[in-house]
Amino acid sequence: AALSPNTGLMLAALGGGLGFWGAWRSAGRWALAAAGVATPLAMLAIAYFRLAPFETSIVFGGMSLVLAILFLAALSFLDKRLDGEAPHREAVLAAYAIGTVGAIAGAMTILLGDGWLPVGLSLLTAGIIWIRGKWKLRALPPVALAVAALTGYVIWHNPTIVQPQLLGSHPIFNALLYGYGVPALSFAWCAWTLAHRDHERGRVQQTFEAIAVFAGMLTFSV
Repeated sequence: AALSPNTGLMLAALGGGLGFWGAWRSAGRWALAAAGVATPLAMLAIAYFRLAPFETSIVFGGMSLVLAILFLAALSFLDKRLDGEAPHREAVLAAYAIGTVGAIAGAMTILLGDGWLPVGLSLLTAGIIWIRGKWKLRALPPVALAVAALTGYVIWHNPTIVQPQLLGSHPIFNALLYGYGVPALSFAWCAWTLAHRDHERGRVQQTFEAIAVFAGMLTFSV
């Protein structure tokens, strides 16, 4: 039988609650934290694709934002309560940080149309790097790079940003300006921040530099 919405909500709450308890109290906290993040996200995704696939939905978008807030609250709580020497502490914090990012990305996908989705994703990329400055989690820069790649895919899928008939006749001040310009600025900020704030001149930082240059060139060429 198909899973009812109430049953799905109950399983999401149960999985998320048990995962949080395990992340706080259990010796196997990293696995339980991952399960506590993945279960609510999976239940929400299943419900969305069953009831409103690929449609703009305030209800499902709002639920995804609520999940992001709950994950961020759990991240802040565990950051304060877990001892610095607690086993798998960084993996637990990374799980909730990635869950927060995933829930926000899901909300953007559900709530935003094509015109604002690349802008939202690129700003989310910058937000992940900003979070990296507060929580020194090694998993976050690669996640930011993955979101940047998703931004590029969205632009590649719809290079006019909006539907061509909505683009207008203005040669500069149209959807192309913010659709390409905001991601270029966001990626440049990510590269600069990784290099100067954290002194992380590694592959991720260098990749962001290359992406920012490429995005900037596209902005000036469109």
